[in-house]
Amino acid sequence: MSNNLEILTVDQLLNNLPIYKDLIHHINALDSNIKVKIGAAYLRVSTDMQTEFSPEAQLEDIIKYCIQNNIMIPKENIFLEAGISGTRADKRPAFQNMVIKAESKEKPIDIILVHKFDRFARNREDSIIYKSRLRKKYGVEIVAVKEILPEDKKLAMMVESNLETWGEFYSMNLSDEAKKGQRKKAERGEHSGRPPLGYEKIVKEIRRDKNGEKIIREMIIKEDEAKIVKMIFQKFVDGESQMNITRYLNSIGIKTKNNGKFSDRAVNWILNNPVYIGYNRWTEGGMQRNWHNPDTISKKCDFPAIIDDDLWERTQKKLNDMNKIYGNKRKKTVKHEHWLRGLIRCDSCGELIVKNSDSFQCTGYTHGRCNISHSIKVKYVENAILEQIKNDFENKPINIEISSTAFSNDSEINILTTQLEQIELKEKRIKIAYENGVDTIEEYKENKERLQLEKQKLSEKLQELSATKDIEIVRNKIFKKCKDAYDILTDDEISDFDKSLITHQLFEKIIFKKSEHKLVIYYK
Repeated sequence: MSNNLEILTVDQLLNNLPIYKDLIHHINALDSNIKVKIGAAYLRVSTDMQTEFSPEAQLEDIIKYCIQNNIMIPKENIFLEAGISGTRADKRPAFQNMVIKAESKEKPIDIILVHKFDRFARNREDSIIYKSRLRKKYGVEIVAVKEILPEDKKLAMMVESNLETWGEFYSMNLSDEAKKGQRKKAERGEHSGRPPLGYEKIVKEIRRDKNGEKIIREMIIKEDEAKIVKMIFQKFVDGESQMNITRYLNSIGIKTKNNGKFSDRAVNWILNNPVYIGYNRWTEGGMQRNWHNPDTISKKCDFPAIIDDDLWERTQKKLNDMNKIYGNKRKKTVKHEHWLRGLIRCDSCGELIVKNSDSFQCTGYTHGRCNISHSIKVKYVENAILEQIKNDFENKPINIEISSTAFSNDSEINILTTQLEQIELKEKRIKIAYENGVDTIEEYKENKERLQLEKQKLSEKLQELSATKDIEIVRNKIFKKCKDAYDILTDDEISDFDKSLITHQLFEKIIFKKSEHKLVIYYK
């Protein structure tokens, strides 16, 4: 079977595997007294496929196991993940969909089958969490068909733990080797990673040897995107600002390589990227916009340039001149520059509205992604919100509307329920850590007592919310919060950082409707 990284559909996989029909025939022929388990197959292939089995090979071995053990896998229970690493479970959508289905009330899955345990996870923490939850809470078995565990439970636990450890070691080692490979490619002048706007990679040749297949790709110009790149450079040297270029690109519907809107940072990245004159630039850990990093490797490559050297030099001169003029005037990032930080959002694009000098402004508009300015004086917003808090929701010069969701505690009940489930999961994790010798008995007891105390507080709060759904009761609670918050927010001796802690407890979000000159407050 081919080792090429092809994203196949489940239907395509099954069309290549006539053994799946054998499974169906086998299950249908079984005596009605024989118990048949319903299984799910999880197949994962990542970018290091040369050392892995293909999805077809994985599924074929799983189906053979199912025939031997009277397990039926419906087509909808085959979950395929292609080109994704196993180090982060939360970054694997097919895996998450499988877990959600396995944990549903209908209990449609009795057993999850993988080729080897490292297909399930290459991170020990993820492996322990998900296996423990699925097995103990939902009664779902997890079996690696090529790594059958001993029947003795204690011995099986040790073997499985060792397999998980080796899987994580392999992943970490693979990451180190990948970095070495990227450095060597950079030193040879080869481009690694995704092609930037203006380029695409095509297969140049496939080399076959005893270790399998190696795909050789080359980077070529993608003409429709190259025209956009040329236009950006030309407009910039002709006097257009990066912001105006950004707004123009978005106004005519041109998308980035990731099919998103342009920002001024994206335009700046293009203008600073020597790939467009045929040079590869690589820095371990990423550039982080440090264009003159001494550790950066820059080499002439064999792929074609999109712009000529003269246009590049004029662009760099203008960027350097601008940096000399404006570079030292750029504001340093302040973590908590205002007590409303992270709460106010633009009603046009949904992005945050942040403080800029004496005004608030939409970050989307600042970076060219939003076409409508939402600039408003900081003092107007402060006064309106403080007066609103003080006068128990009476309208002021800037109208303030209280969202109807402020009078429903359903969302808070859901949050608390989720938090309780997370604590139960943590309790299982600390027990596993103790049983595996990671924590001492004293550490286990201390952690258990702490979690039980948190659990008790959440349970009491949940009981209180469940018993009080009357709108007036909720409204009175908001009034009380507002009174306490007002005293703190108007105290000049209290820092903006401490004030922000209060506002984030009081408000879920605040929407600024520019056309109506209105703030819509969503209380927690």
